[in-house]
Amino acid sequence: MDLLTAMRRKITYNAWANGRLLEDLSRARDVPEDALRLAGHVAGAERLWLGRLLASSNPPDVWPQLTVEQLDAQLHELDHAWRGFAQSLSPERLSDDLPFANQRGETLTMNACDILSHVLNHSTYHRGQIARILKQAGHGTTNTDLLRFAHEHSS
Repeated sequence: MDLLTAMRRKITYNAWANGRLLEDLSRARDVPEDALRLAGHVAGAERLWLGRLLASSNPPDVWPQLTVEQLDAQLHELDHAWRGFAQSLSPERLSDDLPFANQRGETLTMNACDILSHVLNHSTYHRGQIARILKQAGHGTTNTDLLRFAHEHSS
């Protein structure tokens, strides 16, 4: 599998995993505040990085306070936006260096492939934290591992 195809597949995986997360949060009667806060951060950070990749000048709040319903709407909107971005990618664009200002105002440069890898790893990391919080609160969780996705989506 070439790099472009792999990155598109990982973007699809991320949307799938975020969908499973939403199902878990929707099933929970009383969602722990920490879980909802982290889930909002997943959405906020994904929106921030997508904006950076698209050269948007309006950085969003990366720690928005969202309800489960608001989170559902935002993650579905992000899923659509990320898939559109993935389809616009080319091998050359993956290697483009993109300057951006980090949260401390420092100007950094990363290539698009590394940015995508960071976003996907960041979301996976926080979904794991959310799953732990939900389990500790007595709620069930769905397996969101890449291995599960690959098994379910093998050709």
